[in-house]
Amino acid sequence: MRLRPGSLRGRLVAASLLATAIFSVAFAAFATWRADSLEDRALTSALQVRLSVVREGVGPDGHLAPSGSGNPRAAYAQVIGPDGKVIDASSSLQRVPALISASTVLQEDGHPTAHGLNLSDPDIDLAVMGAPVRLGDGTGVVVVGVETQGFLSARREVIVLVVVGLIGTTLLVGAITWLLTGRALKVVGRLTTQAERLSARDASRGLTSPPHDKELAQLTDALNRMLARLNEHYARNLAAAAETTHRLRTPLATLRAEAELALGETDPEQLRLALAAVVADADRLSTIVNRLLAAGSTGLPSERLDVVVAELQETWQRSARAGGLGLEIRVQGDGWVDPHLLRAVVEPLLENAVEHATPGSLISVLIEAGDQLTATVDNDGRGVPADLVPHLFEPWASGTPGRSGLGLWLARETAREAGGDVTCGLPGPGRTRFVALLPTIAANDHVGARA
Repeated sequence: MRLRPGSLRGRLVAASLLATAIFSVAFAAFATWRADSLEDRALTSALQVRLSVVREGVGPDGHLAPSGSGNPRAAYAQVIGPDGKVIDASSSLQRVPALISASTVLQEDGHPTAHGLNLSDPDIDLAVMGAPVRLGDGTGVVVVGVETQGFLSARREVIVLVVVGLIGTTLLVGAITWLLTGRALKVVGRLTTQAERLSARDASRGLTSPPHDKELAQLTDALNRMLARLNEHYARNLAAAAETTHRLRTPLATLRAEAELALGETDPEQLRLALAAVVADADRLSTIVNRLLAAGSTGLPSERLDVVVAELQETWQRSARAGGLGLEIRVQGDGWVDPHLLRAVVEPLLENAVEHATPGSLISVLIEAGDQLTATVDNDGRGVPADLVPHLFEPWASGTPGRSGLGLWLARETAREAGGDVTCGLPGPGRTRFVALLPTIAANDHVGARA
């Protein structure tokens, strides 16, 4: 049998009820003890006052004073002689033997103590107290009594009120806890609903922070920061996947163009050359895949700028020819560069130029080495649409339907991660220019360099 509540709300309510019940029991015990103490004090005080009044009205012969104002006979009173016999008593105690023995009173040595008695005739409950009194024939004892029924009734009423109040308090605490936890968990429910509706695309929007719950707001902010980190990681993975796709698209397009040319060739020698170009493109694809697989851990060794450009020049020329364009590549200065970084940044700019250049025109690529490497790509064409200029380097932005629009974004993000940047120097129309700034590597810092 499962006794523990399954929900957080149920556990909080059960805990509050248990704590309140424990406090209520402890408080009820204390209240009962305090009521008994107050009852004893009240009875003792009432008996002392009554004893003082009656004692002053006892004559030398041991008889109580006659009736009148403050009539001692109307009270429960007895006068007991030295022999232990009742000399006089109030009307309600005429046939009742001594309430307290004289020896008991005398043993109290001037400190009278209240005693409880249950009488059957008359049927009453009394609290009695006695004190010595001087009589003509010796020392007697005067005894007074007070009915305890009124005091006991008041005590019971106090205890009943305390018990009822504590039960009501316990139930009220349980109800308030139920309502407050329900309100707090309602906010948690809303956050859960928001989290369920979040997708990878809108994770950056995060969860709505509750304005009036500080602790839940702190939790929500922490979750939003976690979502931001996950979204950043997702964006990086997306960028890596997009870069891989982008890096493979140009070689695939070139491979397809070479294959289409091979299909149209009838001269065996030209056909052999075309197939050799297809094989070279396939080898290039394999090289790119291998580099992408190794990019996350080993990196590529730095190389001299002129060597890197010489290796890339043939590929870039073929890409331009496949688009019916000319390509001019110039290198100024000398230095060591990361070949992977240069390819990853310049190739998207060159591909963008091939896509938007006027057919038959010339694309110009100028690479200058100094304190940093500057790569400038110029082309003649229709330029960048005015409405696209503010969003040119955003992912998926493209002025051509059906294009991914990731190339420029990937180029700039790759350059910025390396400490450089990519900007649009001239948006056209007419002349369009993109400029990439990349770091160079000092001659004594390069790794695995080739002469």
